[in-house]
Amino acid sequence: MLLLYPTAFSFSQAKFLSNFAFHLFWKIYALHGIRYMVAHADTVHLHVVVEALRYIT
Repeated sequence: MLLLYPTAFSFSQAKFLSNFAFHLFWKIYALHGIRYMVAHADTVHLHVVVEALRYIT
């Protein structure tokens, strides 16, 4: 993931934004996965989503 930060940002701010974007991606992925699983009853995808949720919580 390529994120370009202005030079005014400190490293800790950049790290925080990077972590925030990463967790946001996983939450969106998990929500999409749950919707997909409900629509398709995909147990394999359910397992992936459960692992993702366990990771972010």
